[in-house]
Amino acid sequence: MSLPSAPMPPGAAILSGMRAQVFGLGALGSEIAARLITFGAQVQGIDINHQAQSRWRDTHAWSEVAEPSVVVLCVTDQAASSMVFEQYLDRCPPGTLVIEHGTVSPEFAYDSEQRCRRARLRYADAPLSGGVAGAQQGKMVAMLGCDLSHQPDVEQVLSAYCARVVHLGNAGAGQRCKLANQLAIAGIAAGLAAAQRFSREQGLPLTQVFEALSLGSAHSVQMERLRESLSHPLTDPGQLFAWLEKDLDLCASVSSQALPLHALWRKLWESPS
Repeated sequence: MSLPSAPMPPGAAILSGMRAQVFGLGALGSEIAARLITFGAQVQGIDINHQAQSRWRDTHAWSEVAEPSVVVLCVTDQAASSMVFEQYLDRCPPGTLVIEHGTVSPEFAYDSEQRCRRARLRYADAPLSGGVAGAQQGKMVAMLGCDLSHQPDVEQVLSAYCARVVHLGNAGAGQRCKLANQLAIAGIAAGLAAAQRFSREQGLPLTQVFEALSLGSAHSVQMERLRESLSHPLTDPGQLFAWLEKDLDLCASVSSQALPLHALWRKLWESPS
C-alpha cells in the first residue's frame, strides 16, 4: 500500500507516545532512528560499535527506553539479529512490536516470529529497499511479512521512512522477496562489472563511457549510485559489490535450483581484476 506522501513536515507527531529501541546505528539505522524522532517517537539508539554509539550520543540527546512499544532491528547480519534476541527481547513487555529490517534467512524470520509469539511479542519481517538516501527522504520500500493483525501498527512505524509497504504474507515472505530483490540487483551489478572491465580492456575513457550509459537505456539506480567509483580505472567491481556476497549465499541456500548469478559472482569475487 502507499503511505502518506513523504517526507512529512518536520515535527509531524504521528508517532507521538511511541517508545522505540533501534538496534544498529550504521548509515541506514541511524537515519531510521532519526526519522522516528522527527515524527514524534521517543527513541533509544543502541549499537555495539562504540564509535557508532558515540556518534549517536553526540547528535541526539541520550534517551533510555526501559519498556519499548517498538523494537527495530537494523543490524549487520543474522548473527547480530540473533544476539539482540538473546540479550534484549526478554526484557520487552507483552505486546511489543519487533520489526526486522536486516536481511536474514526466511527460516530465521519464521523462527523469530514463533519465538516472539511464545513471549507474547509481535513480529514483523520487513526488509527494506531504497538505501540511505531513501531513508533520509522517507521514500523507502518495505517488503512485509507478518500476521495481518499486526500490519496497521507496522505501517504506522514505517510511515516515518517508507513511501510504500507491500505485504507479501506471513513472516519469512518479506525476506524471500528481499532475496529476489538482491538477485535482480546482482544481475544489474554483473552487467556494470562486465561493462567496466570490457571498457577498460578496450582502452576507453571510463568517465565518458558511464556518462554515455547513464543517459540511455542502461541507466539504473546502481549505476547512478556507483558511477563515480565505476569510472575509476583502479576500481575492482568485484570488491565494489562485495556487499552482495552474504545475500547471494542466502539465496543459494534457500533456492532448490542452481542460481547462475550466484556462480557468476563467486567467480568474480575469487578472480579480482
